[in-house]
Amino acid sequence: MMRWTVNIFLVTLLLLLIVMTLSMTPIGTRLSVALIGKMIPGTLHYRKVSGILIGPLTLTHVQYRYKDTTIFIKKLRVRWKPSQLWRGQWEIHRLTVDDVSVITPSQHRSLLRTPVAIPHLPLHWKIDNALLNHVNIHWTSGHSLQMTHLYLHAILTHQYIDIRFNAPIIKPYAVNVRFNAQGIPQDYQFRLQLDSREGRWVWNGQGGSQWLRMTTQHAHLLGGSLDAQMQLHFAPDWRWKIHAAVKQVNPSMINPYWPKQFNMTFITEGHITNQEPFFTLDATLQTPTAFLRAQGQHDAQRWDLQWHIAIVQLSSLLSESRGTLQGAGKIQGPARRPQSSGYLRGKDLSWFGYQIGQLHSQWDVDFSTQQASHVFLKAEQLEAPRWHLSALQIEAQGQPKTHQVSALAILQTDRHSSSRLDLLLEGQWMNALWRGHLTRADITSTVFGNWRLEKSVDMTISHTAVITAPLCWRSQTGQACWNGTWYAHQPWQMTFKATAVNVTPWLDLFKVPLQVNALATLNVNVARDRRGKKSGTASIQWNPGELRYITAKKTIRLPLSRGEFNARLDTQGLQARLQFQSTKNNFLRAELLLPHYSWGDEITNSVLKGSLEARLDQLALLHTFIPEIARPRGELSAHLTLSGTVKKPIAHGKINLAQGRIRIPQWHLILTHVTMDLNWQGLTANYEIKAYSQKQTLHAMGKTQFDQPGIPTSLSLTGTEVLIMDTPEYIVYASPQLTFLIKDKQIDIQGDIGIPKASLTPSHLSEAVSLPDDIVFEGKAAEKLSPWKMTLHLNLSVGNQVKVDAFGLSGQLTGKLLLTKTPTQGYLASGKLNLVKATYTAVGTTFLIAPSSSINFVNSPLNNPNLDIRVSRQVKTVPSSSAISAMQTLTVGLDILGTLRHPNISLFSTPPILTQADILSYLILGHPANANTPTNISLLLKAMDSLNLTSKKTTSKGIVDQITQGLGFSEFGIESEETGLGPIDISAGKQQSAFVVGRYISPKIYVRYGRTLSSPLDVVQVRYLLGTHWTIQSESTSLGNGADILYTIQSN
Repeated sequence: MMRWTVNIFLVTLLLLLIVMTLSMTPIGTRLSVALIGKMIPGTLHYRKVSGILIGPLTLTHVQYRYKDTTIFIKKLRVRWKPSQLWRGQWEIHRLTVDDVSVITPSQHRSLLRTPVAIPHLPLHWKIDNALLNHVNIHWTSGHSLQMTHLYLHAILTHQYIDIRFNAPIIKPYAVNVRFNAQGIPQDYQFRLQLDSREGRWVWNGQGGSQWLRMTTQHAHLLGGSLDAQMQLHFAPDWRWKIHAAVKQVNPSMINPYWPKQFNMTFITEGHITNQEPFFTLDATLQTPTAFLRAQGQHDAQRWDLQWHIAIVQLSSLLSESRGTLQGAGKIQGPARRPQSSGYLRGKDLSWFGYQIGQLHSQWDVDFSTQQASHVFLKAEQLEAPRWHLSALQIEAQGQPKTHQVSALAILQTDRHSSSRLDLLLEGQWMNALWRGHLTRADITSTVFGNWRLEKSVDMTISHTAVITAPLCWRSQTGQACWNGTWYAHQPWQMTFKATAVNVTPWLDLFKVPLQVNALATLNVNVARDRRGKKSGTASIQWNPGELRYITAKKTIRLPLSRGEFNARLDTQGLQARLQFQSTKNNFLRAELLLPHYSWGDEITNSVLKGSLEARLDQLALLHTFIPEIARPRGELSAHLTLSGTVKKPIAHGKINLAQGRIRIPQWHLILTHVTMDLNWQGLTANYEIKAYSQKQTLHAMGKTQFDQPGIPTSLSLTGTEVLIMDTPEYIVYASPQLTFLIKDKQIDIQGDIGIPKASLTPSHLSEAVSLPDDIVFEGKAAEKLSPWKMTLHLNLSVGNQVKVDAFGLSGQLTGKLLLTKTPTQGYLASGKLNLVKATYTAVGTTFLIAPSSSINFVNSPLNNPNLDIRVSRQVKTVPSSSAISAMQTLTVGLDILGTLRHPNISLFSTPPILTQADILSYLILGHPANANTPTNISLLLKAMDSLNLTSKKTTSKGIVDQITQGLGFSEFGIESEETGLGPIDISAGKQQSAFVVGRYISPKIYVRYGRTLSSPLDVVQVRYLLGTHWTIQSESTSLGNGADILYTIQSN
């Protein structure tokens, strides 16, 4: 007896030691948590456990998964009293949880058909303080709920309820939720309060274990108000009574796609007994341009429900929709087989990319089969992102035992292409089964041709099976047949075979710019076995013909001697093979294998294996992608293997081009011996390109990394004295040392490029006219900005063999420039270009350009450099004034400073003894101003127009005044007016500018000559003064002659 007592004591002591070890030591805590993880449903993983089981206890990086729900917790800390479990009470002093993330599937389950009651609690719960920080709940449908924190205090026993709850929600809508409840389980009071920036919504209520009552009065909701009363009974049956009134509510404050203002009343009462609903309903929704109402009742015996829709503008309900909609209808009669009738009409309907121009539908359906039913639907101009139906019409009439259904659909692919489908079915509906005949199923198409159903076909359709006799269509050149059955729970098989089919229309339908002018034979076989596994085969074989690749400017033709496509789906996965044979040296072969793919799987994540082999010696197709080249030649070959997944394929292999020849007509350039070697290793492509231009090599090497963000591409381009342009006007040799880096939409170009020798002899300038700087553009820019952003840092050096001979300028160009550009700034340049041994010839005279002349850039725009140019000529003078007493040789010329857009031009002479008028006359005509004749005036005016001297002023006396006095003119300069020169003003009301000179040849005779600037029009006017007020004026122009008598009135 003593031994048993001792044994019991020792066992009890051992158990106490085990319990104390598990609950009061860190090792025991880790072991206890591991045991709990094995005992609870689902799987529990964590990174670290610290503390002891009786508290405090801390777990980090916790992951719990049960069924389709997963919970992630960064850190969990709890202080609790496990000793209270002996008293049937779970007591937690403090619970803190950081960064909670819950991923759960979207479930739409109806709770109304099952009575609900508050379950009996096996334990009493007491949570003094629970705080969950950063709570995120994600549903697989894409919706989510985010809270900054969640605070909870709860006492739940059989005799008492005390709950305080607070949760600031930030997504999907910013709202602060507060909930308080107190009382006993059979009768408790609660308050639910929602606060947001749009208003406050308060519910006060009372509840029990099987019922709930809630009311809210004058609640501020989204700029409006809400009054509502709700009574719910969960057991023994579902019962409800709801009365809600919403006034002037603006849901767009939460979601901009929702209505901006609406009023609503919703009154319903009912119950569910034996899974049968009994209810009454009276609901109205109204916006400024829309009205919807439903009213009626339903019980176990009858339906009596009416509805009405009148929407003037659908956007008042959904901002992304448009159009008008009207309709009305009713459901009446026995509950099991009621009668439904109504109509629905719409115009210019649009909703998220789908559009209907006109909609008209009307129906009268008697499900009791006591009278005939009729359904009519007609829609016009149906549009979706990928298709357009110009018309769709469906009409059905009769009774379930005998009825007829016709359908007409017209598909409009463009203005000149359309397809028409005409269907007619006759049959009967009985015991959830339709039996009948497909009498007509004809296709009339300008694209696919005309196909007629050969004969009427028997059909049986139910929700578990589709059984038909063979369906065959025939066209003028081919035949297509479909045969098979489908069962929901049994094996089935379907086959489709077509002969003499043109696949080009199908390529056009999917915007593929390829024509296969060869008839094809198509075979498709799909089946399912007893285990539910689906399999299938497909094959296409083309007869000999022609392939055409069509572009906007050119059609490229390739002969087709053989074409074949085969695909198989079975337990081994999906296999596909494609082969096109043009000639012996032009072919394409491809194989594809998805070894683990089965019907219905997500194909983008499937494992991929494949290969591609191609050879092509007719490279005319390259012109389509690079229109700047012409007559490309060479041999292109490719050998690639594929791996990875469909979404992220990985390639290995080579693509080579040999014996290439490319002509660039715009530059009169021919590149020969072009070779390309592209090595594809995984997600990296390395390539090397070589080409020869007049026996000089142009070399490019690069790499593209498809596994890096932005798919970066690096490229280097090198060459030495390579001919890059060989036209009658430009012959340019270049030595590039450039690097290119392309990433996303950004291009970075750096390096050096030398122009060792060139011959620049352009024969004409661009006719483009630059607008003045003070022009301001308003409105939207007509040209769309390029998405590409370029950065440039280029050192340009011009050698000593660059010759210029253009527009009278002849000489050599040397110098160095640094060209830069950023995505936010235009082209800038820094450096100097010098003119060496340069002359300029104009108006029959050759001028010397000083060796010190240059074009300078100081971080300035490329099209507006700084000028430092001196142009001069030597002339021999004759004694004609006090300044020149003997014949001597003088130098006269121009100093051109400033910028290209705003040059500063001044006259000079060496020695500086001449007037400005004499300098200009010597410079242009070779003699002093007082020696000019009327025949030289036009030439001098043209020079002044080119040099813009007439706008330049010296101190008190301008150059124009000096020339005027020197030449002895009474009038000399530019005149701008609307009617000053009579016929010169060709367009009435338009202001014209012209050079004019005038002189009195006698006190009463004044001769005046003018020449317009905008058009070469000369005008000669002669005025004879008859007296103080009367003048006779005659005019002579290239447009005609005329005379006027003028009377002048002068007033102060």
